[in-house]
Order: sequence, then C-alpha cells, then structure tokens
Amino acid sequence: MSKRPHISDLCTADPVALSADMTAGAWIKLFPSGTFQARDGRGPFDAGDETTMQAIVSRTKNYLGSTDMMIDYDHQTAFGAIPGVGGTAKAAGWVKEFEVRSDGIYGRVEWTAAAKAAIEASEYRYISPLFTRDTAGKVTALRNAALLNMPAMDLEAIAARAFPKTTKGPDMDEILEALGLTEGAGDEEALASITSLMTGLSDIAVAAGLDKSADVAAVAASVADLAKAAKSTEPDPAKYVPIEQVTAMQADLKSLRDTIESDKAEELVSVWCVSTRTSTAITGAASYDCGIAGETSKFGGSLGISEGSTNAGVIGPQAFYSDTAVRLTANGGSFTAGAVKVVLHYMLPVVPGE
Repeated sequence: MSKRPHISDLCTADPVALSADMTAGAWIKLFPSGTFQARDGRGPFDAGDETTMQAIVSRTKNYLGSTDMMIDYDHQTAFGAIPGVGGTAKAAGWVKEFEVRSDGIYGRVEWTAAAKAAIEASEYRYISPLFTRDTAGKVTALRNAALLNMPAMDLEAIAARAFPKTTKGPDMDEILEALGLTEGAGDEEALASITSLMTGLSDIAVAAGLDKSADVAAVAASVADLAKAAKSTEPDPAKYVPIEQVTAMQADLKSLRDTIESDKAEELVSVWCVSTRTSTAITGAASYDCGIAGETSKFGGSLGISEGSTNAGVIGPQAFYSDTAVRLTANGGSFTAGAVKVVLHYMLPVVPGE
C-alpha cells in the first residue's frame, strides 16, 4: 500500500465576502484556482486548473456520498472532535451543488434561518474551507466550510481565519518534532496529529480485545501477549493450500499462457471494474483511494476504512496493454494496520486462429 499522507488544512483558501443578497441559495466562491498562500505562512497550496479542480470536486463528492457539504460556524466541526475541546457544531448552511469556474470552485448554498440573520446583521462576513492536501501542497478534496470573521489572505474580499504559527520556544519545537511535524507548525496541525495518534491507539486497543480507553501500557502488554500466542500456535492445515495444488495450478497457468502465445493472440486485458472490500478495519487513515499511477482514485475515492466497507469501481471497459499496478492511497494519514481485498473484473480477448 502507498503511504503518501493527506493532510487537512483549515481556512487557507480563497473564500469571498458574504452579503445579505447572497443568502437565498446564491452561488459563492469556496476555493481559488491555482497557487495560494495564507497570511500566517502556511502554503503554498495548489488547486490547479479547471481539470484539476474537477477532480477535486469529484473526490469531494465521493467523500460526501449522499450527504450535502455542511457549512458551520468558526470550524466547530473540526475543533469539536478534538479531545479536551469539544463543543457543538451547528450547521449554518448546506452546499447543494458544486461548479468549477476559471477562478475557482463555487458552491450553491442554502443558508439556515439563523445564518441568514447573522449575515444580514453583519455578525458573520466571510467563509473559509477545510480541505485536504498531499505533502507537496496539492489540494485533494474539500471537507466542509465555515462562517467566520478574520481573513487569512490579502485577496479580493478573501476570508479565512488566521491561526498563528506555533512558535513557543524549544519545548514546543520538541513536541512538534516528536509528532513528526516541522518546526513552527501551526496549532491545528499539532492537534490534528495528536487526535490521529489517540484514535489509532483506541483502534489498536479494541483490536487487542481491550476497551478503547485503555492506556498505552495496557495496549502494549496485550499486543505482546497476542504475539506470543501467535508464535506458539500450530498452523491450521485447513487454512493453507497443499503445495501439490499450487504446483498443479501453476502448470495450468503455464499451459494456458503457452496456448495463447501459440495462437498468436493479441495480448491485452479489457478491464471494466476493480472492486474492493475492507476485510479488516484500517487504522492510521481517514479513508483511502483505489486507482493507478497518475489516477489514484480511478476506481474509487475516499473509500470506507470500517470492516465490511465495499466499493465497485466501474470504469469501462478500458483496455490495458501492459502490466499496470493497482494502488491504494491513504487519505488523512498513513496506513498503520488493516486489510483490503481487491478483485479485478476483466475480459481477455483472443483473436480467431488461422
């Protein structure tokens, strides 16, 4: 599996100022095109051209599924999930449609009555997105957006709350280094990293048969006991294929290959679907994409990490004339555990003999 991380960033894009006449479901700009950078030093980030932004919208829709994208107040959806912070995350509005234009990604928003009143009273004036990006700064998807009042960039009526970089001396730098973050990383990045670690520990605890609130020492002891038990357990013959059957299968495959080659078949595979099933819950990532090099979500984006989650990535059919690897890419972190079954649905055309 690929371990290319996808990182979440708060409010560093190109939202526009709101006004009272925009509260009845009008189109508003959610995100800028091209390269941009926040006033607090984050970035640069890159949303690309219209083609790239169409891909961002597609991955966003895959992530949202059948739900609308929520707009909250002051990014409470993100901060409310952080241990020790909490709070409510009421909706201010819902993005009903997306549209890619030359200058960015727009959304048609239906505001709640309370949000309309707040906008009309100038209690809130700006909107700011939460998005994911890869380590190169390329935007991968939108997660949600928020109403707020403190702009982060000097673009046309642009708004996004500025969260200052954390530069609190050597003690904080040591904490950031321990979290695998660069010196001077922002508070939200540190909190997101800690939240990810805590979530991963809870998942491991549950997998080890413990309560999700178990501490590190208890989890380590349980995992060690499971490892010892696994080493001492005799293999179950029913779970393994006899070597004779493997040898026979290899011989059959060789015979089939020789037959095809002797008949001078055109060697191509026509693929019409790649399906996946999460057979063991995945940890370390918020979701994953299934695709190939250069098209990481070709067969599905933002797929479920819970055990039993499935996806049928119908594409075609499409002909492949050379060996092409199917890749799984982590979103929102890096794979630490779990298993995914991948099935290729294809046809192997053979031309008529002479």
